[in-house]
Amino acid sequence: FLLKELKENADNPFSIEIAENLFLRNINNKVELREVYDILINQNEAIRNHLYNPYKKIEKILTNDKVDISKFRFYDLDNNLTSIQFKKGKKHLIDFWFVNCAPCIKDHKLIAKKLEWLKEKNTELIGVSIDKNFEEWKNYLHDNNYSWLNLREVDDYKKNLRANLLISYYPTYLVIDSQGKILYRANSFSTIEKYLAK
Repeated sequence: FLLKELKENADNPFSIEIAENLFLRNINNKVELREVYDILINQNEAIRNHLYNPYKKIEKILTNDKVDISKFRFYDLDNNLTSIQFKKGKKHLIDFWFVNCAPCIKDHKLIAKKLEWLKEKNTELIGVSIDKNFEEWKNYLHDNNYSWLNLREVDDYKKNLRANLLISYYPTYLVIDSQGKILYRANSFSTIEKYLAK
C-alpha cells in the first residue's frame, strides 16, 4: 500500500512522510529499499533534496557495503579510547545496543548461551553500546558476566560508527568480514542465527 502511494504521490511533499515510513520499516532490507530508491531518484529535485527526505540515507545504505573500522575509536571497560581490529579470515558480528533497551537485554541472554556456537561459525562478537553512563554500562556487563568484547561509542555523533552506518534501531546487528565488507544486517539475534547457520 505504502509503495503504491509513494509512486502515485512521488512529486507531492506528502511523499516525504511515506518514504520515511518505508525507509524505517525496511532499513535492513536492501531489496525493499531499492524499490523505494527507484521511485525517489525520479522525484522532483526540490522534493528529493528536502532535508527530511530519506533519499540520501537510502542511497548510502545501498551503496555503502564496506566500512573501514580502523577509522573509529571507542571506549573500553577502563574508559580508555581504543579501536577495533578485525581478525583475518573471520566474520565479525557487531551488536549495537544500550543498557535500557529491552530487546537488547533479551538478546544478550540468548547470545551468552551461543558464544561457543559463534566460535564454531568462525564469528567474533563485538558489542558496541551507545550508553553515555560509563558506570551503568560497565556494571551491566559485569553483573551479567558478559565477557565478550564490549565497547562504547564516543560522544561525538559525527565521529561514531553508528552514525556512519545509519544505525537507528536497537539492537542492530551487522555481520562484517575481515576486509570490512558488510555481509548482513538485522535487528534480532535469531535472524542472525539463521543467517550464520546457512
